[in-house]
Amino acid sequence: MTLRFDHSSTGFEPIALPVDTPAPIPGRSTDFPAPLFSTAIVTLMLSVFGLNSISLFYPQVIYLQDLALYVYVPMAISGVAAHAWASGKLRNWWNYEEA
Repeated sequence: MTLRFDHSSTGFEPIALPVDTPAPIPGRSTDFPAPLFSTAIVTLMLSVFGLNSISLFYPQVIYLQDLALYVYVPMAISGVAAHAWASGKLRNWWNYEEA
């Protein structure tokens, strides 16, 4: 969803192609800047690494792995929200919905 928000905020207008024209395939995964999506991926990786590090150094705290979902998701959402707030896009990101 965040990748689609980043795409919609670029001002990119879709092009109507004739039916017999092959669709262009982009060479990279994103041909537009995707700062919020990148923040979501980095925050998710850091939360996974952090929780696994805690369970590695403190093996008696095994139950943390059972709570992984309750750690990963809030960390990713709060990381994106903090970046959106810092860049002034929080209201637009929060109110974003697709047609």
